[in-house]
Parts: sequence; structure tokens; C-alpha cells
Amino acid sequence: RQFRYADHRELLEIPAGTVPNGKTPAAIARSELLEEVGYRPARLRKLFTFYSTPGTTTERTHLFYGEVDNRHKIAAGGGLDSEHEFIEVVELPVARAIQFLRQGKILDAKTIIAFQWLASRLGKSSQ
Repeated sequence: RQFRYADHRELLEIPAGTVPNGKTPAAIARSELLEEVGYRPARLRKLFTFYSTPGTTTERTHLFYGEVDNRHKIAAGGGLDSEHEFIEVVELPVARAIQFLRQGKILDAKTIIAFQWLASRLGKSSQ
């Protein structure tokens, strides 16, 4: 959960960060997971690369999936003071995350896409 000035409220979002020149999206995904939520997954799987608003920006999002449990929690998370991040770590069971998605409580595009992917994956595994 992080306050976002554009909407003047706190939003629930998956971890994310900017990919600087010389770094790979996977490396940044790993570092952001550690900085923002304190987890170091054993493996990341790339899902998608997409533009949020291709008519107005060249910004791309690289979406990854990584499974974690208590063995992977190695730091508190919460972001970096040097980057002026004030993040409250919110851990949601998968069913609750999907419920929040369906109730319209998730407003961030990358998080909606991630939760939709997860919901579709769970639907396929239960058939």
C-alpha cells in the first residue's frame, strides 16, 4: 500500500520499479521485491511486456511471477528512505486478492493485469 499523489490516496499495488540503462527487467524485479516487500524468490517467470497507454507514453511494464513463502522473507520491506518510498507491506491470500480485484478495489493497471492472470491460472488448474 502506497500513497499516490496522482489520485491523492493510498493504492494497493504489486512491487514495481524503473529499469535504468544497463540493467535487466528481471534484475530490477528481484531488487524491487526485496526493497519493497522483503522477499527473494528462488525463481521468476516472465509473463508479459506491455504498454499501459501506448498513445501517450513509451513506458513499458515487464510483468513477472514468482512464488514465495516464509523461507523467502529475508527483510522487512517497506521501500527505501533514499527513494522517498513509504510502503506498507500488505500480504493477501490469493483468494482475497482475487476478491479485491472483483470488487474493484484494485485501481493500478499492472496489479489488475497480474491478478487477472492469477485468476485465469487458478481457473484453469481447477478444471
